[in-house]
Amino acid sequence: MLGAAKTRLSKKALSKADAFNSSIRTLVTKLGELYPDDPMVYRIKKRINLALEVDPLFIVNISGPQLLRYSDQIYAKDVIFFMASDYDTEIKESVDTGRLEAANYLIPKVKQGVMSLEESERKKYMDIIIDMLDNYVEFEAERNGI
Repeated sequence: MLGAAKTRLSKKALSKADAFNSSIRTLVTKLGELYPDDPMVYRIKKRINLALEVDPLFIVNISGPQLLRYSDQIYAKDVIFFMASDYDTEIKESVDTGRLEAANYLIPKVKQGVMSLEESERKKYMDIIIDMLDNYVEFEAERNGI
């Protein structure tokens, strides 16, 4: 099934999905570095990397729409907005009950990790998220023939 879905996508769409996934890997690697002794973070990192290997479009299709939902705040680099939100509604809409616990655990960890970074490092990761959003928009445009 995945092979058929991938062959219907253009090289440019696949390239954008690969770039998106590369950014996801960078972010989960950093999270693992921030919390090296946290078994839940370790498991989440392993699961995300496994999902990226098994189905390269899986994370794009789940995370991309969420990024697009907040594109105005992302492009404005509105860190305060993201730190203030609990994402409760978004989590319930996008993950099944089995992943709800992991998502509810991960979001505060991400926020805590972001706040522990130097300003220059936070900017670097915000730029990665902006690149992810750009790659998702271009992926969708290419996938939909726009």
